[in-house]
Amino acid sequence: MPDPWTAERPETDDDEWGVTSGGSPRSMGSAPRNGHASPPRALGLHRSAYSPPMKAAAGPPSKKSFGAPYTLEVWASVMDKSKGRDKVLKTVQYSLRTYLYLLGLIAAVRPLTKWFRANQKRATLAVAGLSLTRKCLLLLNPLRPVGALLSPEPTSAREFLDHLIDLIGAVADDVFCLSKLGLVSRRKGKKADMWANRIWLFSTVTGLYALYAKSFRPRSKEDKTEDEWKQRKLLCDLVFVSYDIFEISWFKEPVLCISGLMAALIGTGQLYHKEWQAMSKQRLQ
Repeated sequence: MPDPWTAERPETDDDEWGVTSGGSPRSMGSAPRNGHASPPRALGLHRSAYSPPMKAAAGPPSKKSFGAPYTLEVWASVMDKSKGRDKVLKTVQYSLRTYLYLLGLIAAVRPLTKWFRANQKRATLAVAGLSLTRKCLLLLNPLRPVGALLSPEPTSAREFLDHLIDLIGAVADDVFCLSKLGLVSRRKGKKADMWANRIWLFSTVTGLYALYAKSFRPRSKEDKTEDEWKQRKLLCDLVFVSYDIFEISWFKEPVLCISGLMAALIGTGQLYHKEWQAMSKQRLQ
């Protein structure tokens, strides 16, 4: 179909505007060259051969634009959640702890300057403050497993046991946090920390076993990559919590620094990737 805006109007023997193909005007009611009389036409009743342009077919939905850069929007979404803030602060905490360990190695060889000594004190206070802040962010975590246990929906024995273990670990973490705040005795806080670490070790081992059992089933490439990163994080957690529970002293500080920092980086990356996927789907809607 020719474009009504650019295509030339074809010439016909009976011109629509009362002009013959030779260019001379034709009177209304005059006979054309074929010998048949044409009916008179009133100018007011004339219909133009012009047809309006067709609407273009609807394309794919347009993407929603964000006011800020996309990466910044994803980080803002991560920081909106308590778990996201916990992972980011954990990364900062163990980065500073690794920095303090390196400063200790340098101080063993040569004395630190005045600036580094002052910086070391500030970093030590920051590590302790970040640890307490992270625990405060996760206060009242027992509400979720309690809600799952009180749900009227039927659950399997395995799910019930998982929720019960999560509840015990969350309560132990809260008691330890309250002891750090001075609301509970230090003796109870130390005991709660011991139980929290045991629950953490049990959850880590069961998580690794679940990933091992899942590896025998067919998976997509994306799921396989995600499971590999989960396995790396759980291995870092296993090393970290094993040093605390079994009181291993062999290279304790560097191992705790490296395993804690790696687990924090992987956990932060997983949350960022999850939020990035969710916001990408939202953009396409």
